[in-house]
Formats: sequence, structure tokens, C-alpha cells
Amino acid sequence: MTSPTATAPRVPARDRLLRAASELFYEDGINATGVERVASQAQVTKATLYNNFRSKDELIAEYLSLGLTAATAWMEQINRDEPTPQRRLSAMFEQLADDVRLGRFHGCPFASAAVEVPQSKAAMVQVRKHRAMQLEQISQMVGGHESKAELILALYDGAMIAMKSGAGADTIGRARDASIQLLDTPG
Repeated sequence: MTSPTATAPRVPARDRLLRAASELFYEDGINATGVERVASQAQVTKATLYNNFRSKDELIAEYLSLGLTAATAWMEQINRDEPTPQRRLSAMFEQLADDVRLGRFHGCPFASAAVEVPQSKAAMVQVRKHRAMQLEQISQMVGGHESKAELILALYDGAMIAMKSGAGADTIGRARDASIQLLDTPG
């Protein structure tokens, strides 16, 4: 009889590398995480990493691309599931509050990439795509009001930065409340 682990399919090296990079880049930072550490956590050699990704920049861009896919799906789900603009905005901020409360929040990976690797053209393409997606999705949340979407995104970004800087959790609630109040203002 074989053991359960002996028959489990082996996860491809590329997938293990992306999983390791995602964890390490998000938790410890892109610049603080070397390719040796990513390869080690993925249980592959550095040569295997470079056989799958031409450079660390390519690995970073792919990490951000996966994050963009997940963030887009999450915001689309909010727009589908929540019946009112107020509930949509609340859900967005509540998820941030939950991530902070559960110790899963380490800042915005796209903002971190913009600060840590602004010279990486491939990474910055993903950062800009993420920003455009957020504006589009928040605009949909609030009925197409682009100027309000920009202000709400600024409040959301501000709440994330405040949380990363050690602000109290009530900061998220105040940003949420201000965002909801914007819905009721003319213009």
C-alpha cells in the first residue's frame, strides 16, 4: 500500500515559485526577498527559478499579475453580491478591517511594488492596471460617478497606509463612513 503523500500529484515548480514569491514578497517585501530565498521556499534550485522566470523582475510582474486577477475577481464579486452602493463600499472596507484584525494585512502589494521597484517597467504596468481596475470597479459600485470613485479610492488608500503605519482600526471605519457620505453629496 502506498502512502497518501506518495500518490499526491507534485505541484509544478513554476506554481511553487509563484506561491513562495507571493508569500515572501507580500510579507517581507520585494527588495528584502532574494531569489535564493524564493527558490529555497519553493524547494527548487536557483537554476530552476531562472528556467521558469528570466529575471526577478519577471517573477515580480507575474506575482503582481496574479494579485491583479484575484483583486479584480474580489471587486467584481462585491459588485455582483451587494445590493446597494453603500453595502458595496462597506464590504470593501470591512474586508480590509478583517485582514488587519486577523494579522493578514501587510500593506497593498501594488503600492509596495511602486515604491520598491519603480524602475521595473513590467511591475509598473501591473501597478497601473491595478489602479485602473480599482477606479473602474469603485465607479461601478457608486453608479458611474468617476470623481467620487477617485475620492473613495484615495480614502481607501489612505486607510491602508494608516494601518501599515500603526493607526487604530477605527481609521478604517472612519474612511468607510466618509466614503459612504460621499455618495449622498451632489456632483
